[in-house]
Amino acid sequence: MGSASVVNPWLLFRYYGDKLVLEQQYDVMRRYVGYLGARATNHIVSYGLGDWCDVGPKTPGESQLTSKGLTASAIYFQNVQILREASALIGRPAETPEWARLEKEVCQAFNQKFFNPALNQYDRDSQTAGAMPLALAWFSPKPAAQCLIG
Repeated sequence: MGSASVVNPWLLFRYYGDKLVLEQQYDVMRRYVGYLGARATNHIVSYGLGDWCDVGPKTPGESQLTSKGLTASAIYFQNVQILREASALIGRPAETPEWARLEKEVCQAFNQKFFNPALNQYDRDSQTAGAMPLALAWFSPKPAAQCLIG
């Protein structure tokens, strides 16, 4: 999973409190998020495994009940959040506003594409579609993940 190159340094920092791993891996993290952004259309990333092996009307395997874009875009959002926070922590504050802008744009695109306010649900109301925004709100470096919760 490519996002491990962003998430793992962040988790190591949170566990040990040592910014060195963020400093050492920041350029890799930044390049991977740039790759995701280049693969996105209007900030929606629609490739990958999606909700792999979800249980639906067909045999488990390819995502059936959750759009691939929901899971991939939620993880893209998480990666951008991490970079926003990491840039401020490791002395790259000039980059922080750009990551904050991108974070807001990805969040808005995510909600516009996947949240149905009339039904108060994401995507096709699968367990994964409901859980991803909640999981990211818990994981978030800062409360900004709440923007994923409609």
